[in-house]
Amino acid sequence: MELETTFCYLPLWTISPRSPKDANQPKGDHIGVLAFSKLVNCKAPRGFLKCTFKQKKPHLRLETCSDLLIHLNCLLFVHRLAEESRTNACGSKSGVITQDHVLTAGKVILRKSRG
Repeated sequence: MELETTFCYLPLWTISPRSPKDANQPKGDHIGVLAFSKLVNCKAPRGFLKCTFKQKKPHLRLETCSDLLIHLNCLLFVHRLAEESRTNACGSKSGVITQDHVLTAGKVILRKSRG
């Protein structure tokens, strides 16, 4: 497992309670940073993948590590999709990736993967 640090930007009064002497001061838009860590699971969902293959395609005879290769292929596809979507968003001078950017990126990637 890997430790991932996440930062949250919260108003200061939610992080620490106000003291009685600060009660007369207005609650401004003061922003504080709260850092917390959570554990990230770095393992592939092998059991889920094997069960899914058995349910959907029971006639397939797969090798022992084939579920890892399929998981890797899926991760690489998602990575390529994210890169292409970001390129489309930058090309249209948009700061946010929209559904249209992802759909056009998916069409381009699937066309490239046909061979």
